[in-house]
Amino acid sequence: MRGAAPRAGAKAGLSATLAGLLFVAACGSVPLPSLPHVPLPSLPQAQQPLRPRATFDRIGAAQRGDGQTAEAAPLPAGGPASTEPVLWTDAAGHPKGYLAKAGGMDAAALLPPPPEDADPRGVADRIAFKETRKLKDSPRWVMAIRDADVETPVALRAFDCAVGHVFDPEKEPALGRILAKTAADIDAANKAPKADFARKRPFLSDDKAPVCVAKDDWLVHQGSYPSGHAAIGWAWALILSELAPDRAAEITRRGLQFGESRVVCGVHYPSDVEAGRTVGAALVARLHGDPAFMADLRRARADLAAGRLAAPPMTSTCTIEAAALKDLAY
Repeated sequence: MRGAAPRAGAKAGLSATLAGLLFVAACGSVPLPSLPHVPLPSLPQAQQPLRPRATFDRIGAAQRGDGQTAEAAPLPAGGPASTEPVLWTDAAGHPKGYLAKAGGMDAAALLPPPPEDADPRGVADRIAFKETRKLKDSPRWVMAIRDADVETPVALRAFDCAVGHVFDPEKEPALGRILAKTAADIDAANKAPKADFARKRPFLSDDKAPVCVAKDDWLVHQGSYPSGHAAIGWAWALILSELAPDRAAEITRRGLQFGESRVVCGVHYPSDVEAGRTVGAALVARLHGDPAFMADLRRARADLAAGRLAAPPMTSTCTIEAAALKDLAY
């Protein structure tokens, strides 16, 4: 395990600064017109732990539209568009990260160790795990199942209501690509701290405790700290806030809830999620120095602006999701 404890205070300050700078940058952009929420279909009650793709198959497609206008940002000058596939179906076909050739970012350099069991934060972690088991089969539980997918293009639909636009991976390939490649960079960055800290998942302390996904071998044996899903959800929220600054408050709130879903699901502690958000913020800051990322950011802004402009009028709102996410889960 890497000796990160002496730098804990500095690292906490760094993560807060990174997240604050990115949020201020997003909110400081010229706002697009206000958009209404997008409807989601009724969510089924979960009877057994479901795999993410099966859950999305059951949910189906939401109604598209917002009826608003926005000026599309120009495409970057020069340089060919990415030749990576627009759509992929599993982890094997997932786009590679922007930093893959550069060696990526080692998140272990950012993080203090996870709290010990006797530490007040460690005690709070275990209490949160126990209390959130009461949410099994609730609407919030079903949302946690939805948020478990970060591998397929459908995963990006988690932010539809927050953005006020139904994401279409076929019509908005640059938007899908930038979020997928960012997720790949986060996955690579988290490998070292997950292995070094080797924190056990919360459900391993209680075999009878329900979790919202299947207890696959990779989940059982992979370290709990930091949370990769929380890092991805926060990184996506920061990027989407930059692309749609008029929806920054809704998007960042959804990014927080995306990480919270991992605690609801029973596969992470709150401190895992907090550490994940630190990694997500640092990774997005690092990517802003990468030319390929910045080119895709401009393309993604054009994708999203065109999609919001072309969408037909709305007929209802995201009331089901809003009800499920209205309160903090712990």
